[in-house]
Amino acid sequence: MTGKHTERLEAKVRNIKLYGSSFHCLKLRSWISDEVQAISSVVSTVILSGRAPQMKVKSELLQNDISLFPYHTPGHWVLAIALMRKKELLIIDPLCDEMRYERTCLRNWRNFIKQLTRKSSSDWNSKIVQHPRQSDGHSCRSLILKKRICSTKTSVW
Repeated sequence: MTGKHTERLEAKVRNIKLYGSSFHCLKLRSWISDEVQAISSVVSTVILSGRAPQMKVKSELLQNDISLFPYHTPGHWVLAIALMRKKELLIIDPLCDEMRYERTCLRNWRNFIKQLTRKSSSDWNSKIVQHPRQSDGHSCRSLILKKRICSTKTSVW
């Protein structure tokens, strides 16, 4: 048994377990752990697929200037970036098929914001970000992760 499993269990989502040491990766200049990435993806997918009423989330999520949401659709990954001050949801699809996800993601995001704040969220808009197209049928997750890392280092919007 490793030391990690002797710690107190902090959270569990599906089969993913987070311990206190899982969160050390959130410190500056640290690699994000697989567990935290997986939880982030699960939560993002629940929000953007419209299943957020089943989830309890603290409103501190809305305190960030930028929030990144890797969204898993069957067999594919899309990235939504919420710009809180601008009230804009940016959609990035490595296959350049953002129109397929834009309306659904925006509608579900607005519903999530309304549920969380108890205020109207109709002032949120979506925008498609131009980017190079994915050249194969299997690298969307790594491209989304790369875009996620780059957007935390610089603000290009």
